[in-house]
Amino acid sequence: HVDSPAIRDPNAVVYLMPGVGMFTFAGDKATARISGEFYVNAINVMRGASTVSSYVGLPAQEAFDIEYWLLEEAKLQRLPKPKALAGQIALVTGGA
Repeated sequence: HVDSPAIRDPNAVVYLMPGVGMFTFAGDKATARISGEFYVNAINVMRGASTVSSYVGLPAQEAFDIEYWLLEEAKLQRLPKPKALAGQIALVTGGA
């Protein structure tokens, strides 16, 4: 849509590695945990729907409209600004 908000981070939040498991990545621990919980619940809904009939996902446009709904955007605008090191990763090796 012409009047749509700017696209947010396009990187995947949930990664599935067959035989290994599910990994979630986000700007902070809580968001990654919640994303994982949502994904597991979505899988359970799909699995349940498949036992009754067949599961059909939303059309791409409808999924976009939900994700970028004006009230969702307003909620995101009210979130506190990230802390200085939010989303940063440090690897410390060795010791002295």
